[in-house]
Parts: sequence; structure tokens; C-alpha cells
Amino acid sequence: MGSLCKKVLKYGLVAFGTYIGIKAYSFGKSTMRISKTLPEFIKNLYGDAPKYSMSVRNNLFTINLNIKLGFSKEIIEQNDDIEETVTEYIQDFYPVLSKAKIDVEVYELESQEEAVNTEPNESQDNLSEEKEEITDEEVNDASENLSEEKVADSADKEDEE
Repeated sequence: MGSLCKKVLKYGLVAFGTYIGIKAYSFGKSTMRISKTLPEFIKNLYGDAPKYSMSVRNNLFTINLNIKLGFSKEIIEQNDDIEETVTEYIQDFYPVLSKAKIDVEVYELESQEEAVNTEPNESQDNLSEEKEEITDEEVNDASENLSEEKVADSADKEDEE
């Protein structure tokens, strides 16, 4: 009777591990697919490719799917339902991911005029101009001077004793 319970427990654990493995594989595969298809879907829908980032966090009991989309100001003003559209797309085409907690964040991209007007940091320019080349001769001279100083210091210490 004891060996029967051990076999049932053993096969049950193997079946449970296999089930968890298959679920993790399907979730990972769906995540990879959505990272490729979602930007294309949004580009076809709104006419502009967003700046896109996605992160997945797996807690003990829940999976969080965080999606950040960057659009120009005009697209955000014209379309108020971007978050809802993305969430519905995920729930319709990726049912494995629909069980996860989905957070969609839409933010405004910096306009190109503002990016051009920003000036580079002057301290970085000065650092690149002030670089000096150190030759092998200078390194050898410095090491010889240090070794001579050490010999002189050790000789002074011996004289003091």
C-alpha cells in the first residue's frame, strides 16, 4: 500500500511539473509574439510607430505585464482610448496573457524641435580636449623615481635604528 502512494505522489508531481512547464512555455512564447506584433498593430491603427517597451514581472501568484507606449502629442490628443485598445487586443489575440495583470502606460514623446535645441554638456567637451597621452618613457621614469625614493627611505630608516 505504501509503494502505491509513493507512485501516485511521484506521478502527480511529475504531471504538475509538466503542466507548469507547458504554461510557462506558452506564456513566454506569447510574450515574444506580442512584442513583435503589438507595435505593428499600433502602427497600422494609428499611422505612427510608437516608442515601445514591455516588461514582465512574475510574482508568486500574479504575473504583471507592463507596456509603455510613446506617441507624439497629436496622436495622444486625437485618440483617448489607446490603453483600452491595447488591452482588448491582448485579450482577444493572446488569451494566455489576458490572465496577467496588464498595465498600459501612454506617454508623450519629446518633440524633435526640443531635442535639437538641447545643447551638449560643456564639461564633457572640455574633458575630451584635455586628454594627454602618456608615453612609455614617462611611465618608466616615474617608476624609477619611485623605486629610488623607496631605497632612500629604507636607507634612512636603517640609519635611524
